[in-house]
Amino acid sequence: MEGPAVELLFGGPPTSASKIKQSGAATPLGDVTGADLCADPSANNVNYHTTAFPVGAVRGQLHH
Repeated sequence: MEGPAVELLFGGPPTSASKIKQSGAATPLGDVTGADLCADPSANNVNYHTTAFPVGAVRGQLHH
Protein backbone atom coordinates (compact mmCIF):
# COMPACT_ATOMS: atom_id res chain seq x y z
CA MET A 1 0.00 0.00 0.00
CA GLU A 2 1.40 3.36 -0.95
CA GLY A 3 0.52 6.61 0.75
CA PRO A 4 1.59 10.22 0.60
CA ALA A 5 5.17 11.34 1.08
CA VAL A 6 5.90 12.09 4.72
CA GLU A 7 9.50 13.21 4.46
CA LEU A 8 11.69 14.47 1.64
CA LEU A 9 15.24 13.14 1.54
CA PHE A 10 16.36 15.66 -1.06
CA GLY A 11 14.52 18.96 -1.03
CA GLY A 12 16.40 20.66 -3.84
CA PRO A 13 15.18 21.45 -7.33
CA PRO A 14 15.12 18.76 -10.02
CA THR A 15 18.64 17.93 -11.12
CA SER A 16 20.39 15.86 -13.73
CA ALA A 17 23.44 15.39 -11.48
CA SER A 18 24.78 11.83 -11.53
CA LYS A 19 25.45 11.95 -7.78
CA ILE A 20 23.81 13.91 -4.98
CA LYS A 21 25.50 14.35 -1.62
CA GLN A 22 23.37 15.65 1.21
CA SER A 23 23.71 15.83 4.94
CA GLY A 24 21.68 17.19 7.81
CA ALA A 25 18.17 16.56 9.01
CA ALA A 26 15.18 16.14 6.74
CA THR A 27 12.05 18.16 7.43
CA PRO A 28 8.88 16.09 7.92
CA LEU A 29 5.97 16.93 5.61
CA GLY A 30 3.34 15.79 8.10
CA ASP A 31 2.95 14.58 11.66
CA VAL A 32 5.24 11.56 11.25
CA THR A 33 8.30 11.64 13.50
CA GLY A 34 11.52 9.66 13.50
CA ALA A 35 10.14 7.74 16.48
CA ASP A 36 7.08 6.79 14.38
CA LEU A 37 9.32 5.50 11.58
CA CYS A 38 11.39 3.48 14.05
CA ALA A 39 8.32 2.07 15.82
CA ASP A 40 6.95 0.52 12.62
CA PRO A 41 9.52 0.76 9.81
CA SER A 42 7.83 -1.90 7.67
CA ALA A 43 4.88 0.48 7.22
CA ASN A 44 7.19 2.81 5.29
CA ASN A 45 9.30 2.75 2.15
CA VAL A 46 11.83 4.89 0.33
CA ASN A 47 11.20 5.84 -3.29
CA TYR A 48 13.82 7.73 -5.31
CA HIS A 49 12.58 9.74 -8.27
CA THR A 50 14.97 10.95 -10.95
CA THR A 51 14.68 13.16 -14.00
CA ALA A 52 15.05 10.04 -16.16
CA PHE A 53 12.43 8.12 -14.11
CA PRO A 54 10.08 10.72 -12.63
CA VAL A 55 7.59 8.16 -11.30
CA GLY A 56 10.33 6.38 -9.37
CA ALA A 57 13.70 4.81 -10.14
CA VAL A 58 14.33 2.81 -6.95
CA ARG A 59 11.94 1.71 -4.21
CA GLY A 60 12.86 -0.02 -0.97
CA GLN A 61 10.75 -1.23 1.94
CA LEU A 62 12.06 -0.36 5.40
CA HIS A 63 12.37 -3.11 8.01
CA HIS A 64 13.95 -3.79 11.40
